Amino acid sequence: MISGAGIEDKRRDGDGKNLPPPRIRKREILQRAFGDAYALVEPTLKAGEVMTPYVIKNVTGEDLMLKLDNAFESPPNAANGKIKLSVGDTLPLKNKEGPKLRRQASVIKASTASDEKKMIFQVFNATREVTIKRAEKRLFHVETKTGDQWAIVCDTQTSLGQRTVTFRSSVQVMNHLTVPVDVFFKDASGNLPISSVSPEELFSLLLHTIYTQSAQFMFKPIKDGCDELSDPISWKGAENMGLKQLMCKAGPGHEPFYFKVRADIETVYYETGDTPSAKSTTFHLYPTVILHNLLPYKVKVLLQGTEDNFELDRGSNIPLDHACVGKTNIEITIPEYQGMEWIGRRLPGSGYT
Repeated sequence: MISGAGIEDKRRDGDGKNLPPPRIRKREILQRAFGDAYALVEPTLKAGEVMTPYVIKNVTGEDLMLKLDNAFESPPNAANGKIKLSVGDTLPLKNKEGPKLRRQASVIKASTASDEKKMIFQVFNATREVTIKRAEKRLFHVETKTGDQWAIVCDTQTSLGQRTVTFRSSVQVMNHLTVPVDVFFKDASGNLPISSVSPEELFSLLLHTIYTQSAQFMFKPIKDGCDELSDPISWKGAENMGLKQLMCKAGPGHEPFYFKVRADIETVYYETGDTPSAKSTTFHLYPTVILHNLLPYKVKVLLQGTEDNFELDRGSNIPLDHACVGKTNIEITIPEYQGMEWIGRRLPGSGYT
């Protein structure tokens, strides 16, 4: 019988160095983690590289002029506390170094005392003040040079050691399809391209593409055979759109591409006030049908009326890009089960996924 008190717990790393016992190592890790949290340490990305505590982005489609809070370090290209933030630019900002704390001073109190920052942004002839304090979204109305009212959303997101402030429009597109999608807007001169949106990308539409007479947008998945744009949708009245199926017609030898679009209306704050009452709209693009094979067998899939004919392994799923809800029958075959071939057909309804 061996007594536990007589066993020496020694562990070594890959270099042969002794490691402390597991409980001590865990305690040290927790101490460092709590210490970092209390001190609000800026997390490092790489050795010698520090994440800046503030990042400002401009995806409005219009150039902005910023006047920064005196608590920020002045960027090299700033003049009299002002800096131009061009379309698509990203501006990292650091805090000015304050006095060092006494040993007995509260790190939490000192780090949160100057937690609130302010800046003024100017677009066209309008100036607005932004307070950076917590994760939130605020909508600011600005007047253009022609006297029109446009809306800019100041979207503040927080992560460990960093706040990201994005100036954007109040209309976005989220692409849940497996292929990129070209987005177009409609104005007096016709249908004009805005940008391509990658799968799982959230894209903010540019201000000048939103405030047109039609307020309409079209989509075209980037896939062989998709030659025409979808029917238009509008951000005006989008809360009443529901779930809508769109189609892009295909050229000879190809099938039409079908997808769904749904408008998500989020309430955000106005530039002043503590009650969310302004609106920000996100159009989500989804496949019309996603086929999941939860059987323990491989199956064959056929879309009737199309040339789509493929096998789907067990546990796999696939979007059916050419399935029109309410019209396209799906035929599923189990080639071999109990010595027989099994075939089933289904017409997807509006709520089918």
